[in-house]
Amino acid sequence: MSCQMRRIPQMFARRFGTSGVSRSVKAEDTAIFKKLKKQQESFNTGLGPEEVFLQGGLKDVVLYRTSVFLTVVSTLYSGKVIYDLAQK
Repeated sequence: MSCQMRRIPQMFARRFGTSGVSRSVKAEDTAIFKKLKKQQESFNTGLGPEEVFLQGGLKDVVLYRTSVFLTVVSTLYSGKVIYDLAQK
């Protein structure tokens, strides 16, 4: 493949966020970035080996398992419906 052919995707690629205004301000300098980093630090402290969505106690465990069960059942039922429709 020639060198020019390899550069074609680069030539036609759209560039998002490359205006002069967005490049003049670094993300690390903004107050929103600092606030987000502070929230991330407070959220990540004290996490044990459990997943975050199961740390809320029994209520979160029941909600998670119910959601997984309903997802599996609905996926199986969708497969059954598709199979039945294909038979007609």
